Amino acid sequence: MKIKFSTENEAAFELFKPEPVKKHLPEWYKDTPRTDSDPKRVRSYGPNQSPFTVTSCIPVQDYMMSGYVLLNTSERMIETIPNTDPVDFSDYAPDGRMGYHRHAQCPVHIGGRKNHYFKLWNPWTISTPKGYSCLFYQPEYLMETRYRLMPAIVDTDTYVGAVNFPGVLLTDEPFMLKAGAPLMVVFPFKRDEWDSEVSFEKQIKNNKLSVYLHGMYKKVFHQKKVYR
Repeated sequence: MKIKFSTENEAAFELFKPEPVKKHLPEWYKDTPRTDSDPKRVRSYGPNQSPFTVTSCIPVQDYMMSGYVLLNTSERMIETIPNTDPVDFSDYAPDGRMGYHRHAQCPVHIGGRKNHYFKLWNPWTISTPKGYSCLFYQPEYLMETRYRLMPAIVDTDTYVGAVNFPGVLLTDEPFMLKAGAPLMVVFPFKRDEWDSEVSFEKQIKNNKLSVYLHGMYKKVFHQKKVYR
């Protein structure tokens, strides 16, 4: 299958092309060893616990390496405007491409206050094969604490146009959003109709998950995912 990213913005095309998200793993993740080798902590693990760290967790690894990432295309300083109710914000960016939504358009209190929402401009139009949509979400494991971008699903096989990113500020301190910073993950998926079934079983007949902590998930269950 092929996902296509197109833009009329020459700078974005030359400098900030969408890439497989696996190229933007956070530094803390890359620096974390696969096992906890500290003797004091290792001795504290019980019989059903493991010294393996998050980098050995295949489900987390799949999540962090699946899809494509859209990058911020313009360095910008973002700050709140003091003494306004509800909180307003200002943005200084050379491209001037930043939108705005009032609190009433999404009346949720965040951090104990009414917030307005900013919207980051995205120069990329995304298209997928028939029957495929895209889930857009902020890279969770970058542990961003200054702002939150709102996730959404877009039917990119029928919709032709850029998908912009609304968000909310989580700090009153001004901050610089660097050019090239990862903004959103684009995760393409096939649309299907689903039915649900709920059951109760007193005994799971063949629970291979009992060997999960011993590294067998990768050997028995895991299916390779490829994003180029």
